[in-house]
Amino acid sequence: MNKQQLFTDLVTWSQKHQIREIEDIEVENENPLRDTFKHLLHSDDEEEKFIYWRDHFLHLDKQAQQKFANPVFLGYGNPESDILIVGKEKGFDIKQVNESSKYKYNFQCLEYQLLKESILNNYYWSLKTEGKYFSVKKPYGGIQDDFHSGHTWRLYRKVVNQLTNYSSLLNSKTDFFNQCFITEFNHLPSQYSTGKATLHPARLEMFKKPFFKSFSKVLLTYRSYDSLKENQGLTEKIYDVDYIDQGKVGRQSYLKFQSSDKERTVILTNQLSGSAGWSEVELQLLSTFLY
Repeated sequence: MNKQQLFTDLVTWSQKHQIREIEDIEVENENPLRDTFKHLLHSDDEEEKFIYWRDHFLHLDKQAQQKFANPVFLGYGNPESDILIVGKEKGFDIKQVNESSKYKYNFQCLEYQLLKESILNNYYWSLKTEGKYFSVKKPYGGIQDDFHSGHTWRLYRKVVNQLTNYSSLLNSKTDFFNQCFITEFNHLPSQYSTGKATLHPARLEMFKKPFFKSFSKVLLTYRSYDSLKENQGLTEKIYDVDYIDQGKVGRQSYLKFQSSDKERTVILTNQLSGSAGWSEVELQLLSTFLY
């Protein structure tokens, strides 16, 4: 089965599973909210989905909103590429919106970030054409130079630049989202998670799908999560690889894994972010271990 078919099957599975997970959502006034959320997911109209979210969910507090985060969101970029990057956790800012203000927001605002990046991720992958309000293939227009210096995606881009022949990735002439597929280990940001970053059961089931074994170079940037007892051994199970080495890239530590046929290399290391203190030299060296 080719890579595109593996991903198509995964999209279909994820949409069905996302709908099943709704029954486990626990919120106040839960039955009406769950029913409305089902309507949001089942609708084929992108604008209607945003209207549902605006009218029924946008004004909820952070704790209520985050319960609708999608445990089987797939990611962004090019699913047919050879490079997979799995970050530490999903990032979205949940902002409470006053009842009197909720109608003032158009669908491009950051207040809709949870809806665009998480809840509708599987829906956008199912479309034959690009969505009007968000693109999973070129999130935020495929921006290249608008990331701040410590932005995780800017650091990803530097690693991807080292792994490909497209030197123009660093000066905005080539879209780096076309050279890799990016997803996250945890579907909730740390400030909204329970403090124990164990995989949601549906997310673990998703990661075990054949699609995630179809990349030749896999960079996992959630070393701190792997240290939890409940997560140990998942790298080997998910990617069908064996541990072969460990070491340091400057100040950053890593573990290296490889499939028995040596067609797939997996590096598990620390989060790529400005706060983690990655230097330019460390980022360049990191890419060499993926061969």
